[in-house]
Amino acid sequence: MIPAASIPFSRVYRRGIWIAVADALAYRGSFFVEFFFQLFPLVTALMLWRAVYANGGPGFTPGGFDAPHMLSYFLVLNMVRLVTFVEDLQWTLPQQIRKGELNKYLVRPVDYVMMEWHMRLGGLMMHVFLLVIPAGLVFFFARSIMVLPAEGWRWPAFALALFLGFQIGFLLSLCVGFIAFWLLETTSLLYAIFPIQMLLGGGWFPLDILPKRAFAILNQLPWSYQSYFPLRIYLGRVDLAGTLEGLAGQVVWIAILAGVSLLMWKRGLKRYAAVGG
Repeated sequence: MIPAASIPFSRVYRRGIWIAVADALAYRGSFFVEFFFQLFPLVTALMLWRAVYANGGPGFTPGGFDAPHMLSYFLVLNMVRLVTFVEDLQWTLPQQIRKGELNKYLVRPVDYVMMEWHMRLGGLMMHVFLLVIPAGLVFFFARSIMVLPAEGWRWPAFALALFLGFQIGFLLSLCVGFIAFWLLETTSLLYAIFPIQMLLGGGWFPLDILPKRAFAILNQLPWSYQSYFPLRIYLGRVDLAGTLEGLAGQVVWIAILAGVSLLMWKRGLKRYAAVGG
């Protein structure tokens, strides 16, 4: 018989989803504040790139991006980040390890990673639901510069890539958080890692504007598959064959990261002091 702790969406994990949904509803004001505060760097980026294109001339297309595609990139990126970035886990997990809060999972028939995944899934569901109205407003007021997918198949492919990107984001954050099994203090490391994660995921600028050799390397890393690949689907930067290949690449990285996180978890538990909790 398969243990209930190993079965996704079993009763205990469904409860975890609803706990996350309830938390998201209780702190929905925090979500909207976070969303609207992200509009400030978004507006800054839009103004900056508008000025760049205004001074670049009619044939100025860095990385093959014309002005509408570049501005749409940053608009959609703001939404994609809220779905695929799970960076809060890499901050809370070290605290749980230091304070011994993993004890409650180790003495109960509940898998810690599975519970965290279901709770993050519940949070994602609520974030998507809460995102509909503010995202609709942003798209409405930016409709004059927005680029929409020209082919119908891109919408479901974009949604699937976002979901797979969420899995990659969760596993990356999990692996970073597990470093706390070996390091007593990870705060400085996390502050250093975050801007690098943003860069590798296309959070500062489209990776296509980099030199071809650098782009070829970064485009194969998990951070690119996490957030940049869904954007390339949306903006028509990859054809159907490239989309299928990219989705397969996301699945490969999910398998690799799942294996790495499992190895870190098993070895980390051997070092876990279980103090507190």
